[in-house]
Amino acid sequence: TAVVAGQTNLLTNGSFEFWTQYHPDHLARLRDALPALDEKEPLVPVRWWAQSGATTTLTRSTEAHGGRYAVSLVREKGAPGTYMHLSYLEVNPGSTYTFGVWIKGKGSIAVRPTGKALEGGQELGSASGKATDQWQQVVGTFTAPRHIRLVQLNLAVGGETDLLIDDAHISA
Repeated sequence: TAVVAGQTNLLTNGSFEFWTQYHPDHLARLRDALPALDEKEPLVPVRWWAQSGATTTLTRSTEAHGGRYAVSLVREKGAPGTYMHLSYLEVNPGSTYTFGVWIKGKGSIAVRPTGKALEGGQELGSASGKATDQWQQVVGTFTAPRHIRLVQLNLAVGGETDLLIDDAHISA
Protein backbone atom coordinates (compact mmCIF):
# COMPACT_ATOMS: atom_id res chain seq x y z
CA THR A 1 0.00 0.00 0.00
CA ALA A 2 1.00 3.62 -0.41
CA VAL A 3 0.90 4.51 3.30
CA VAL A 4 1.49 2.68 6.56
CA ALA A 5 -1.44 0.46 7.57
CA GLY A 6 -4.00 2.35 9.60
CA GLN A 7 -2.78 5.77 8.42
CA THR A 8 -4.37 8.21 5.98
CA ASN A 9 -2.48 10.14 3.29
CA LEU A 10 -3.05 13.82 4.06
CA LEU A 11 -1.62 15.15 0.77
CA THR A 12 -3.96 16.34 -1.93
CA ASN A 13 -2.83 14.53 -5.11
CA GLY A 14 0.11 12.77 -3.50
CA SER A 15 -0.92 9.85 -5.69
CA PHE A 16 -0.34 11.89 -8.89
CA GLU A 17 -3.75 10.85 -10.21
CA PHE A 18 -4.81 14.37 -11.22
CA TRP A 19 -3.03 16.32 -13.98
CA THR A 20 -3.68 19.65 -15.66
CA GLN A 21 -2.15 22.06 -18.16
CA TYR A 22 -0.78 25.53 -17.62
CA HIS A 23 -2.56 28.21 -19.61
CA PRO A 24 -0.49 28.83 -22.78
CA ASP A 25 0.24 32.42 -21.68
CA HIS A 26 1.67 31.19 -18.36
CA LEU A 27 3.50 28.24 -19.88
CA ALA A 28 5.57 30.51 -22.13
CA ARG A 29 6.79 32.50 -19.09
CA LEU A 30 7.52 29.37 -17.05
CA ARG A 31 9.53 27.43 -19.65
CA ASP A 32 12.89 28.48 -18.17
CA ALA A 33 12.01 27.15 -14.71
CA LEU A 34 10.06 24.01 -15.65
CA PRO A 35 11.38 20.69 -16.83
CA ALA A 36 10.49 19.87 -20.44
CA LEU A 37 6.89 18.67 -20.73
CA ASP A 38 5.26 16.34 -23.25
CA GLU A 39 4.93 18.39 -26.47
CA LYS A 40 1.55 16.86 -27.44
CA GLU A 41 0.01 17.07 -23.99
CA PRO A 42 2.05 19.32 -21.63
CA LEU A 43 0.53 18.04 -18.39
CA VAL A 44 1.71 18.72 -14.86
CA PRO A 45 0.48 17.05 -11.64
CA VAL A 46 -2.17 19.19 -9.91
CA ARG A 47 -0.92 21.14 -6.85
CA TRP A 48 2.71 20.13 -7.47
CA TRP A 49 5.43 22.56 -8.54
CA ALA A 50 8.43 21.24 -10.45
CA GLN A 51 11.63 23.17 -11.10
CA SER A 52 14.46 22.05 -13.35
CA GLY A 53 16.27 22.79 -16.57
CA ALA A 54 15.18 21.95 -20.10
CA THR A 55 17.45 18.85 -20.11
CA THR A 56 14.98 17.19 -17.72
CA THR A 57 11.64 15.78 -18.91
CA LEU A 58 8.57 15.37 -16.70
CA THR A 59 5.64 13.36 -18.07
CA ARG A 60 2.64 11.36 -16.89
CA SER A 61 3.22 7.61 -16.84
CA THR A 62 0.65 4.82 -16.74
CA GLU A 63 3.19 2.56 -15.02
CA ALA A 64 2.00 3.39 -11.51
CA HIS A 65 2.64 1.89 -8.10
CA GLY A 66 -0.95 2.58 -7.07
CA GLY A 67 -3.83 4.05 -9.05
CA ARG A 68 -3.52 4.87 -12.74
CA TYR A 69 -0.67 7.41 -13.01
CA ALA A 70 2.82 8.19 -11.76
CA VAL A 71 5.41 10.87 -12.58
CA SER A 72 8.12 9.95 -15.07
CA LEU A 73 11.26 12.03 -14.60
CA VAL A 74 14.15 11.68 -17.06
CA ARG A 75 17.33 13.68 -16.49
CA GLU A 76 20.49 13.78 -18.56
CA LYS A 77 23.88 13.41 -16.94
CA GLY A 78 25.10 16.81 -15.75
CA ALA A 79 21.59 18.35 -15.75
CA PRO A 80 20.84 20.86 -12.97
CA GLY A 81 18.96 19.52 -9.94
CA THR A 82 15.26 18.78 -10.21
CA TYR A 83 12.96 19.77 -7.37
CA MET A 84 9.27 19.12 -6.83
CA HIS A 85 7.11 20.22 -3.94
CA LEU A 86 3.53 20.16 -2.81
CA SER A 87 2.45 23.00 -0.49
CA TYR A 88 0.96 23.30 2.18
CA LEU A 89 -0.52 20.81 4.58
CA GLU A 90 -1.74 21.83 8.02
CA VAL A 91 -0.25 19.74 10.85
CA ASN A 92 -0.86 19.46 14.59
CA PRO A 93 2.14 20.46 16.70
CA GLY A 94 3.40 17.49 18.71
CA SER A 95 1.88 14.92 16.34
CA THR A 96 4.06 12.36 14.55
CA TYR A 97 3.76 11.88 10.79
CA THR A 98 5.12 9.40 8.27
CA PHE A 99 6.30 10.78 4.90
CA GLY A 100 7.70 9.32 1.70
CA VAL A 101 7.30 8.23 -1.90
CA TRP A 102 7.53 5.07 -4.00
CA ILE A 103 10.19 4.97 -6.75
CA LYS A 104 11.22 2.66 -9.57
CA GLY A 105 13.81 2.84 -12.35
CA LYS A 106 17.23 4.45 -12.31
CA GLY A 107 18.34 7.28 -10.04
CA SER A 108 17.95 8.50 -6.50
CA ILE A 109 15.63 10.80 -4.61
CA ALA A 110 15.63 12.75 -1.35
CA VAL A 111 12.30 13.40 0.38
CA ARG A 112 12.16 16.25 2.89
CA PRO A 113 9.16 17.71 4.69
CA THR A 114 9.76 21.39 5.44
CA GLY A 115 7.82 23.36 8.02
CA LYS A 116 6.84 26.98 7.47
CA ALA A 117 8.15 29.01 10.40
CA LEU A 118 8.47 32.75 11.05
CA GLU A 119 12.24 32.48 10.59
CA GLY A 120 11.83 30.62 7.28
CA GLY A 121 11.66 27.02 6.17
CA GLN A 122 12.66 24.37 8.71
CA GLU A 123 13.56 20.87 7.53
CA LEU A 124 11.63 18.41 9.69
CA GLY A 125 13.08 15.17 8.39
CA SER A 126 14.81 13.52 5.48
CA ALA A 127 14.72 10.16 3.72
CA SER A 128 16.57 9.14 0.59
CA GLY A 129 16.68 6.12 -1.64
CA LYS A 130 18.09 4.69 -4.85
CA ALA A 131 15.68 3.20 -7.37
CA THR A 132 15.80 -0.34 -8.73
CA ASP A 133 13.72 -2.21 -11.31
CA GLN A 134 11.11 -2.91 -8.59
CA TRP A 135 8.91 -0.41 -6.76
CA GLN A 136 10.42 0.53 -3.41
CA GLN A 137 9.35 2.91 -0.70
CA VAL A 138 11.49 5.77 0.58
CA VAL A 139 10.04 6.64 3.98
CA GLY A 140 10.72 8.63 7.15
CA THR A 141 8.95 10.16 10.12
CA PHE A 142 8.85 13.52 11.87
CA THR A 143 7.15 15.07 14.87
CA ALA A 144 5.78 18.55 14.21
CA PRO A 145 7.43 21.13 16.51
CA ARG A 146 5.27 23.49 18.57
CA HIS A 147 5.86 26.46 16.25
CA ILE A 148 5.09 24.65 12.96
CA ARG A 149 1.53 24.51 11.61
CA LEU A 150 2.18 24.23 7.84
CA VAL A 151 4.36 21.69 6.01
CA GLN A 152 5.30 21.16 2.38
CA LEU A 153 6.73 17.95 0.95
CA ASN A 154 9.92 18.43 -1.09
CA LEU A 155 11.40 15.94 -3.56
CA ALA A 156 14.95 16.39 -4.87
CA VAL A 157 16.38 14.34 -7.73
CA GLY A 158 19.97 14.54 -8.92
CA GLY A 159 22.26 12.79 -11.34
CA GLU A 160 21.39 10.84 -14.47
CA THR A 161 17.83 9.61 -13.93
CA ASP A 162 15.04 7.61 -15.53
CA LEU A 163 12.72 7.52 -12.54
CA LEU A 164 9.08 6.77 -11.81
CA ILE A 165 7.68 8.49 -8.71
CA ASP A 166 4.31 7.64 -7.17
CA ASP A 167 2.24 7.70 -4.00
CA ALA A 168 3.92 10.60 -2.21
CA HIS A 169 2.52 10.94 1.27
CA ILE A 170 2.49 12.65 4.60
CA SER A 171 0.37 10.35 6.73
CA ALA A 172 -1.09 10.27 10.21
